[in-house]
Amino acid sequence: MRSLGRWTVNADPAALLGSIARATDGLRVTPPTPPGRRPRLAGSERPCGAGAPGRASGFALFIEYHDADGVITERRITCRRLERGESRYIRAFCHERGAPRLFRADRILAAVCVSTGEDFDPARLFDELAARGLPVGDPRLAKCLTVLAFLMRCDGWHPAEAEVLERAVERFVLRFEGSDAMYEEGRALIRSLAPAADDFLRALRFIAQLHDSHRISRFVIEHAAQVVDADGTHSPEEIRHALMVGEYLKRLAKG
Repeated sequence: MRSLGRWTVNADPAALLGSIARATDGLRVTPPTPPGRRPRLAGSERPCGAGAPGRASGFALFIEYHDADGVITERRITCRRLERGESRYIRAFCHERGAPRLFRADRILAAVCVSTGEDFDPARLFDELAARGLPVGDPRLAKCLTVLAFLMRCDGWHPAEAEVLERAVERFVLRFEGSDAMYEEGRALIRSLAPAADDFLRALRFIAQLHDSHRISRFVIEHAAQVVDADGTHSPEEIRHALMVGEYLKRLAKG
């Protein structure tokens, strides 16, 4: 047993992951509002259950949406999963309402990158998210970036953070013999990542199950300190989370 601040962690990786889950429960990254945009809500809306996360979980957007009554709203959302019935639906967390909401894909008038304000083609974007999940060819890179973005951005977004994550993408591509296309995909993804605690934990579990988990774990460990330092401030919770994740990944790296 070992103490990290007020948390005592067990040497067993499963027990340590449970400690991380309890420490991060309820946390989520809140994406920025894109340049030139402003959230706009109207009236009340029917709440919906959060549902299980899907492959696109953690991907954030600013959307313009018209509901069944023709009311138009604008808001930041983080996708949890894409569902198909008679129509395609996006189950997401709405950051303006602070609660889960369900959106019909064909009623989304605009889908915008939260960081740059770039307009996406909604139909094409949702087709890609449904087919591939987070839009990076190597899922190991997507999960590494999910872990790093969560550690970095739970206390808010900072301009220096994008540079740190871009360097991580570059080093991943070089170390694991990726392609130029992977580098561009990774750079694009970091502009839209807003993971919640369950996305973060799923990413850690994914890394643990890889055949090369020791190599991927070492990569994340190397970059975790840099992402925590990126904004120049260190909250006690941020430090504890990074230490606990480091302990967990070190045990995987020894495997």
